[in-house]
Amino acid sequence: GKAKKGRGGKGPKENSKKYEVLTPMKDAATRDRLVDFFGLGDKFPKDQLMTSSDQGNKVYFVSSAVKEFLVSDVKSQLKVVGAGVKLFEKNPTKNEVFDFRLRQEGVQFILPFMTKRVLRLPMADFQNLLHNRNMLMDNLSEGKHKDEIKGW
Repeated sequence: GKAKKGRGGKGPKENSKKYEVLTPMKDAATRDRLVDFFGLGDKFPKDQLMTSSDQGNKVYFVSSAVKEFLVSDVKSQLKVVGAGVKLFEKNPTKNEVFDFRLRQEGVQFILPFMTKRVLRLPMADFQNLLHNRNMLMDNLSEGKHKDEIKGW
């Protein structure tokens, strides 16, 4: 028999979602700014940062094996649905400090390399933060951690 047409008589519904093509991060200046701002040391594998566009609005971290696999697809024949973990994305709000934000799902991968923007709180301050859901820096207990924040 005849194939049924989709709604509105326009034929079968086609997948209109475009697949992402992940490529190594080409913008060395942005990559270097990310590395500097978050204090990523020399051991951080910068070559495993990938983007899905020339603008680099989303920055992904992939394993070295996945990176080699994606880079070998020179004709862009792979239809990548998902690869790696999203580490950074452009901040949608204008931020005077930095234009990228760290994504929660990437923290566990990048934290061991971070030497900046990490705050280790005493348990009392951490409990206060969890209880109140926010905290003014002036309300932190005295100590080294309070001095660290002043430089941010």
